Amino acid sequence: MTALAREGRLVELGLEGGGSRAARLLAADLEVALSSAMDADSPIELTQARLLIDAVLARVVSQGMRLSAEMTDMDVQGVLGMSKMAVLTAVLSATD
Repeated sequence: MTALAREGRLVELGLEGGGSRAARLLAADLEVALSSAMDADSPIELTQARLLIDAVLARVVSQGMRLSAEMTDMDVQGVLGMSKMAVLTAVLSATD
């Protein structure tokens, strides 16, 4: 997960079937953890981000939820024309 977050420039997060307050808080914590990996500028910050991601993933499992993730490219129109931006899409879902 940390490696995927490092590749992404943007996080897109979804929550399926788990609209409880606890699930929403977990999704918010996941977004913070992934963003911290994206923004890490030093090995120490990256290690801290990985530990944060590990802790959130442990909570995902303990709450009986699933996480899926994929990398996609999004076309972005900028000052220098069209370019591609790597987007990490993560979906947190309640298990049946």
